[in-house]
Formats: sequence, structure tokens, C-alpha cells
Amino acid sequence: MTSQRSRILAVALAIAALVLLLGARAAAASTQTVTFDDASVSPGDFVTTQYASSAGVEFHDPNGQYGTNGFLPYVVADSGAHSSPNVGDIDTCQGGCGEFFYNPYTRGYLDTYASGISVYVGYRNVNGFPNNDTAQVSLTAYDSSNNQVGSTASTTVTKAGGFIQLSVTSGSANIAYFDVKAPATNDAGKPIAIDDLAITRPATPPPPDFTLGTTLPAVGMIAGDSVDVPIDVHRANGSNGNVSLSVASTPPRPLMTTSISPNPVTGTNSSTTMTVATNKDLPTSDTTLTVTGTPDSGAGSSSRTLKVKVHVEANCDRLVGASYISARTDGCFQRTSRGEEAQNTEVDVNGLAFTPLTTTGNGSDLIIDTSARTIKSEGNYRVSVMGQPDLELYSGRITWDLGGAVGDPKTVVDYDTNFQGKVKLKGLPIGHTKIALTKDDHARVTATVNLPFWPFKYFDSLSASPTFVTDNYHGANFGGLEIKFDKVEALGIGLKDVDINYVSGNTWSGRATVVLPFAPPLEIGAGIGLKDGDLDFLAGSVNGLNIQVGEGIFLQKIGFEADLHPPALSGTLGFSAGPDIAGKTAVSVDGTLKVTLADPFVVEVDGTAKVADKFKLGDAFARYTSTGLFELGGKVSWELGVGSIEGHISGWLQDASAFDVEGSVQGCIHVPFFPDPCASASALVSSVGIAACVDLSVVSGGIGYYWGGSFDLFGGSCDLGPWRPAKSSLLRTAAGTAQRFTLPKGLPSVAFAVDGAGAAPSVTLAGPHGESVSVSNSQPFVRKPGIVATMDDNGTTYIEIKRPSAGVWTLTNNGAVAIRRVRESFGLPKPSVHAKVTGHGYKRTLRWHLKPINGQQVRFAEIGKGVRHLIKKTRAKSGHVNFHPAPGPGGKRQIVALVVQNGLPRTHLTVASYKAPATLRPAKPRHLRIRRHGTKLTITWRAPQQGFRHAVEVTIGKGKRVVFVVSAKKKSLTVKHVPRRYGAKVLIAGLTQANGRGPAAKASIKPFRKKRKH
Repeated sequence: MTSQRSRILAVALAIAALVLLLGARAAAASTQTVTFDDASVSPGDFVTTQYASSAGVEFHDPNGQYGTNGFLPYVVADSGAHSSPNVGDIDTCQGGCGEFFYNPYTRGYLDTYASGISVYVGYRNVNGFPNNDTAQVSLTAYDSSNNQVGSTASTTVTKAGGFIQLSVTSGSANIAYFDVKAPATNDAGKPIAIDDLAITRPATPPPPDFTLGTTLPAVGMIAGDSVDVPIDVHRANGSNGNVSLSVASTPPRPLMTTSISPNPVTGTNSSTTMTVATNKDLPTSDTTLTVTGTPDSGAGSSSRTLKVKVHVEANCDRLVGASYISARTDGCFQRTSRGEEAQNTEVDVNGLAFTPLTTTGNGSDLIIDTSARTIKSEGNYRVSVMGQPDLELYSGRITWDLGGAVGDPKTVVDYDTNFQGKVKLKGLPIGHTKIALTKDDHARVTATVNLPFWPFKYFDSLSASPTFVTDNYHGANFGGLEIKFDKVEALGIGLKDVDINYVSGNTWSGRATVVLPFAPPLEIGAGIGLKDGDLDFLAGSVNGLNIQVGEGIFLQKIGFEADLHPPALSGTLGFSAGPDIAGKTAVSVDGTLKVTLADPFVVEVDGTAKVADKFKLGDAFARYTSTGLFELGGKVSWELGVGSIEGHISGWLQDASAFDVEGSVQGCIHVPFFPDPCASASALVSSVGIAACVDLSVVSGGIGYYWGGSFDLFGGSCDLGPWRPAKSSLLRTAAGTAQRFTLPKGLPSVAFAVDGAGAAPSVTLAGPHGESVSVSNSQPFVRKPGIVATMDDNGTTYIEIKRPSAGVWTLTNNGAVAIRRVRESFGLPKPSVHAKVTGHGYKRTLRWHLKPINGQQVRFAEIGKGVRHLIKKTRAKSGHVNFHPAPGPGGKRQIVALVVQNGLPRTHLTVASYKAPATLRPAKPRHLRIRRHGTKLTITWRAPQQGFRHAVEVTIGKGKRVVFVVSAKKKSLTVKHVPRRYGAKVLIAGLTQANGRGPAAKASIKPFRKKRKH
């Protein structure tokens, strides 16, 4: 019994002792509360380490990164606080977290591990959220190995519904940190707050320990970059000693390296940095880095780990951009310390294709620095138009600087090419390129192209500078390509206002004004086209002109197109020329055209012509030269009233005063009811009229015609004087009545015209020595030695007698037709003209002496190869005239006397000759000088031979070539906008009217270079 009581007592004592012991321990535990109301914080503060001393808790700054250590509690006054006046808002992101809402969340680390955590949570009464809105909030505690110690269930809090306590307890002091969060998606951005955070710890702290943490548990980076990951060694329970850190990656990444500094983390230090570095060739990948902390004695008893997730994007940008730069590649741009680098791959920049020419090592690197806006290369690159590799614009190293103010296009290439005509812009060889990049990511390309073909290559190939635009998204736009010249000079032709636009392929088309070197020059609108690097066409036409192109020469119409090999023009043309005769144009020509582009400029027309708009020349030709010569010829088949002529005549025309055409023809005299007597004849056509002298064997029968009058036989033509009334003639004479006429001695010839009343009368003419001739209807034409008689169907009977006997001649009317009138014409003495030319060079004098004949006029003309020029008209017996040789080839020229009798052409006489000098030509310019004034070049020269225009060809650098044509009075020229870094070459030559070139002078000037400072 006693023994049993003893055992009961012992058990009771043991229980009492255990109760006392437990009570003693419970009494030793302590709780620290964070109220956010004390002096440690104020409204507007983010809570970090303010309660480390008083409550042993720290909240770590997440650097504004969601999903790391959570948001820092933000102290605000709130009327609904559990303990007034403040709460810690856990929805406020320190420094701002972007434009999105994030879930309320915070994490606290304990300096001494706890056995219990409690906190009051609530939904603040903030405007903008619905009344009675709710959120789900939980509290979770973790140990030092990141294992969950405990967690509350999601607890509902209501807006302005007060604060609710959440608690987690543990059987031991193993709570190292805790999270308070509202993780539901629909709770993002809600103003959740905490208050009165209570931390319970035993009186005896646990052994030293630590945890590893980071504000960057997940990082993203580009291959080739490095990133620093801060690592916090959260020491607890008096941890003091070295913590050595190591890193392992899963999976292993040979192109990724890590380093930690400082390492180990010594003493009570609590932070270090892990640097993660990647090679630029690392592909896109995800890696988990496990950081292991191994403590020395006093720092902790077990190793701790931290996992950091690293996402690496391949260092391969396809697009790179900045102001003025839009770059793309099918390869990769890799980010480096120098910028975006592309190695051994084609890159498109603003529509330009960059192709590496050095394809190994660093020699193939293209570096784009988007901050400095530069594009540079390690080696040589070829720059061409994107999609058109044959259209190369530049070759060499790239050093493009697009820095500075953003605004106007920035020139990056101003380059004389060395393509030697192999690179062409739509068929035209490129000699110089200029590339400017624009702020809207285009490239503006100005290509100086050469035109090495007629009519643009008279001196040397002219150059033009058309511009096009390209970009990466649309490619090149060639629609705006345009070639323009104010003036183009070629041999025998000029062009003005040339405007040629690109069409397609290698085809260009446009307009130009063609200038033909008539006097004055003739301008004609024309179409012009280029194809495959040559002239395709040059053609124009115009009607209804009536434009003077020479003295007395008028162009009525022209249509032409260019022939290229050799250069010439062909087409159609209509001329009118000469003086007005009887109200009509002297000569008109209409036919096919051929223009020889030479000096002199020659226009030839084959077709038909008319004299006085009445007499047609068949198979006619006309020839005009820029020296003023107008030649004409063709077949004649003319009805001349009293007769006809048929054959070929030719001659020349000078200005509006005179023309002269002659030839050997067949002439016929009309005889009624009888075959017309025909014979060889000479025909003369002039500005006065027509004369045809028919050789009738016995005598020379003449047909005469004054423009605007009527045709007549014999009198006033050939060697006969004008008709005049015969002395003793009767007004009317009955049949059988005789009339007598007394002829003087020594007449070379005489002619009678017997006009009948309604018809030619039948007559007999008898001389003093038995000479006699009779004509009648049965025998209307009679030819005897020395006598010819004919009854013409114009109502007149003509009788011509060669060397008639002196004395009385009797005219008898044998028929029924009454004689109305008798006229007579006496023969003229032969013309006699003597002349000579004196003087030298271009100053000559013509002296003459002639036999005066009543009614005679003599016109002196010089005739030579390519020269027909009227010098003087005179009736004077003698005289002289000073003259300049007409333009034309040098050599022998004849002086021809054109004898006009009573207004009708009579004969031509060659009366003198002289040797003319060659036409004046431009001389070589002297004292050619070039001077530079900034970006201007001033060119001066002297012209030994005055009166000629000058062509000045200026070649700037190696690619740009322009030609200026200046008037004869100018002896200087200023060329603007010549960069000082370029030299220039100048060629200058005189020009004739037809653009014939004289000998050229040359000069050059070197590029401007700054003098070095010593």
C-alpha cells in the first residue's frame, strides 16, 4: 500500500515538475510587435531595416522587380488600422513597377528564427475599388532550407471591413522568413495592408544559421552580355563566420561562366555578387544556377542553396535601328561593347546592300553603334542597291558618321568610282556616287552618269546626276530618275532644255529642243530617247512655220529623225526662197530631207520644186549650207505659151534679191497645124523672168517671159532688143497690101512680130536683094538660110532674119486675116565684160570695165566649190567694189558676169578669178587660267581670233563633266559649288556657227589641301 502510494506520489511530483518546467519555458518566450506607429517609421516610408533592432525583422528592397522578395511595406495612415494610425501597404511598388497592376506581396526575413508569426491583414478603404469588394490573403512561413513550416488558409478580407489576424506557429524556433500575399489574379492591384506583425521567439535562441536569397531569382540576358546577381547571406541566430559559395548549372553551359565576389562572405557580412557572363555565340537557352553556401564553424551548421534561373536570348538581332539607320540581316547582329556587329554576312542598310569583301576574321565585321549613330567596318565592303547586286555604288572601308543634330540628310559617301564603265545605272556608266541617309531611314543616291555617245560626246562624255531613293521595305524607286541639260553642243546641231526621264529596263525618254545652225538658228521641239547606253531616237516635226532660216530663205515645215552611224538627220522638209516675183515666192521646195551634221552644216532636199509657184521642177534637189549657199536644180517640162522647154536646169539663190538658174534644154516653138520645130536650147531663169534661146540652126529663136506678164517670141530675149512698133506700120491692113521698112546697115539680126486680128496672118517678107520668105496656113513654119518664119497660135506671125541686108524690106499680107500691128526688134551687140580681183586675204577689190548696151545690167558673182555669192549689180561702164570672200572652202573662185538685158537673163561670162583664203576658224585660246575662291572656280582666257563662241568643258574630280558654251564677247567663266577636296580639269575651244571646233587649250587645278602646322 505504502509502496503504491509512493509510486503515485512520485508520478505526481514528476508531473508537477514537468508542469513547472513547461510553465517556466513558456514564461521565457518573447514576442516583438511591429505596429508601424512608433517613431521608427513615418507615413511615406518604405520599410526595410527600420525594425531590425527592435523586432529582428528586415524587408529587402526588390529593386522594383515583381516576383523577387516582394514589395516593401509602405507606411500610410489609415483610419481602419488595427492599431492606429498607420498600416504597411503591401501593394505599393517602390520606384514604380510600370503600367500594370501586381499582386500584393511582401517577404520578411528574421534575424533570429521564430516559433510563431502573426499579422493582421485588411482591405483598405481606397477610392476606385467597389464597396464590399474582397480579396484572398494568406500567411506562409519557411525555414532556412526554404521548406514551408506552415501556412494559413486563404482568408477573405473585405474593403473597409476591418483587419483579420493570420497566424502560423511551429513546435520549434525554425521560422526563418515569411510571406504575406494575395496571389489570386483578380486581386492584383488591390490595396491590401498589414498591421501589428507579431514575432514570437524562445528565450534561448537556436544555433547560428543562415539562408541565401536574391532580389533576382530569375534573370534574362543576351548572349555576349554579363549580369550581376546580388546574393544576400541572411545571417540569423548570431551567425558569424565564413560562408563559401559555389555555383553549379543545370544543364551545364560551357559558354556560360560565373564568378562570386567577395567569396567567401566573411564575419557578419551579409552580401556578395554573382556575375554571370555568356559568350556571344551562346544560343537561346534556359539554365538553372544552384548557388551553394557552405558555412564555417560559427556561421551555421548546414549548407544552404539558392536557385537562380537564367534565360539567355541568342545574341542575334535581325533588326537594328537609330535615327538615319535602319539595318537588317538574314544573319545576326551581335551586341558587343563596340555596338551591333555583323560578321561575314550581308547587311541591308536603308535599302543599300553591304557585302563583305574580306570574309575571314575581323576583316568581315560591320559594326553599327546606335548610340553614336556610326557604321564602321573592319575590312572592305561593297555597297550596292538592295536586290540589284550589279548596281554597285561604293567599294572600300565603311566609316559612316551620322551623329550630331537630327535633321537634314547626312552625306556618307562622295566617291569617284573606279568602275571603268562596268557599273551602270539603267544602261549609263557611273563615274561618281553620292549617298546621303535621311532621318526617315531612306538612302538618297545621286549617281553621276556619263553619256558616251552622240550627241552628248562632242568634246568628251557629258555627265548628269540623276537621284533615286531606296529603303529596306520598298527597295529602290527609280521613277524619279531624270537627266537634264540646259545646253548640249555637237557638230552641226545643238540641244536645249534636255529633260529625259527613266521609263523601264534600260530605257529613258523625254523632250529636247533641237537647234539647227541656220541663220538665225532654228529651234524645233523633239522627242529624245536612250536605250541600252546609247541614243535610241531623236525626232521632231512641225508644220506651218514660215520661219526665216537664212537671207531670203524660209522654212515652211520639217520632220526629222536622227541617224546614228554616222550622225545625220533624215526626214521631210519644205523650203521657200528668193524674192517675191509677181506676188509669188520665187522658189519653193518640198521633199525628203538629209542633214549632214558637219561644218559647214548641210541640208539637202530631194523632191519637187516650183518657180513662182507656177513652173514645176521635177526630181528637184535643193542644197543649203550654213555658209549661206542655197543651190537648186531639177527637171523642167515647161509650157511657155509660145513654146516649151524640156530638160534639166540648176543654179543658185542669194538672199531676197536674186536667183539664177540655167541649163541646156530642148526648146520648141509652137506652130499651129504643124509639128512644132524643136532644137537644143539654153534656158535662163532669174528673179526677172525666163529666157530660152532655141538654136534653130539659121537663127537663135528666143522665148521671153517677164514674171507676171505674158510669153513672147524673139524680141527681148536671147540677143534681141525689146519689141518696138515698126515705123510706117498700119493699124489695119487689107489683104494684099504691102508695107515697107527700111533697115540700117550692120544689124546682127532683126525680128518682126506681125499681130493679126484673131489669128496669125499669112505674110510674105521680101528684102532688097531678092531675099524672100512666105508663111501660110498650109506652110506655117519656114526655115531658109538666114531666115526663120513661123505662124504662132497666139495670133502672131514671127519672122527673124540673121544679118539682114540694109535697105527696104516689104511685108505683104497674103491672106484674109487683117494685120493689126507690126513690131520690130533689132539685134544687140555681143556683151563685153572685163574684170580683175586685187587685194589679199579677206580684203579684196573687184574692178570692171564693160561695153555699155542700152537696157543691160551686169551682176558680178563669185562661184567656187560650195560658194555662190553675188558681189555687185551695175550698169556702169567701169568701177570697183570692195568685198570679203564668202564663207566656204579656200581655193580658186571664178568671177562670173550675169548679163541681164531689158530685165531678162541673157548670158553668163566668166571674167576673172582669184584664190580665196579658207574660211576663218577659231584659234587656240591663250593664257588659260583657273583660280579657286572657296567653292568657286574662275576660268579666264584670251581669244586670238575674235567673233567665235567658246565651249568650256570642266571635269570635276574623276566623274563629273559639264560643258558651258559662252558668247563670243565673254572671256571668263565662274563654276560654282566645286568642293575644295576636288581638283578640276578645263578644256576650252572656239566654236563656229555649226559647232565646228578649233584647237583646244587645257589647264588643271589640284585639290585644296590644308598646310600642316609645324
